[in-house]
Amino acid sequence: MSRPLLLALPTAAPGLKGFCSTRQGGRSSGPYASLNLGSNTDDDPASVLANRRAALGAAGLAPERCVFLQQCHGDRLLEAGEADAGQGLEAWGGGLADCDSVFTRSRGLGLAIGQADCLAVVLADPEAGLLGLAHAGWRGALAGLPGQLARRLLQEGAQPGRLRAVLSPCLGPRHLELGETQFQAFSQAYPRHRDFSSALSQGKFFLDLWTCARFQLEQAGVQPAYIQGLELDTAELPELFFSHRRDHGVTGRMLTVAWLE
Repeated sequence: MSRPLLLALPTAAPGLKGFCSTRQGGRSSGPYASLNLGSNTDDDPASVLANRRAALGAAGLAPERCVFLQQCHGDRLLEAGEADAGQGLEAWGGGLADCDSVFTRSRGLGLAIGQADCLAVVLADPEAGLLGLAHAGWRGALAGLPGQLARRLLQEGAQPGRLRAVLSPCLGPRHLELGETQFQAFSQAYPRHRDFSSALSQGKFFLDLWTCARFQLEQAGVQPAYIQGLELDTAELPELFFSHRRDHGVTGRMLTVAWLE
């Protein structure tokens, strides 16, 4: 097992720490090789736990200080506190139930989003002591989770001039193909959907999750200059990332993890 390869979050704000994991540097094998961090896969649970401990330790966060979610592609937003530290570390069923967005006021408490094509959005106002993460694949984007999280943090005391956002690697706009039903849903939800989606052609269209998230964050009050991205396409970099679509559903998971010092 080599050292996990982690992509540090851009230096968006003093006190914000975190990473986006890659698939390199773990002990898993087969389609999960090698840094699979997903406990909701058919990988050996002992390997997943060892990978999680190695990745979090390499980043400087004690694994027992991280909170995991039972993500379900829904729109539930929960607050995590000290009592939730370590939830979901060892098993999927231990994570915060039916939750795709989370925020905390607890410094030093890590929040984790699992992904294998979906976008993770990190939002923080370190001065206010507020941090949030959202899991925004196309369902989360349609439900408006990035904007919902930003508005909640602003309600809790974050300031628009201090709120910083980081967008993770995800399935890029050349590969996120959806159907007519989804096109109609985005058309109804977002009059300006063409800012982040292609035209419908032969019952298909392509969605740009990064631009969609930026649109929602800006609409919620986040300043465009304070939205940064690790805009790497998971489908196009098989040596770096797992991809649910590219790998036909049999694949590992990365994590985006963030905390406030």
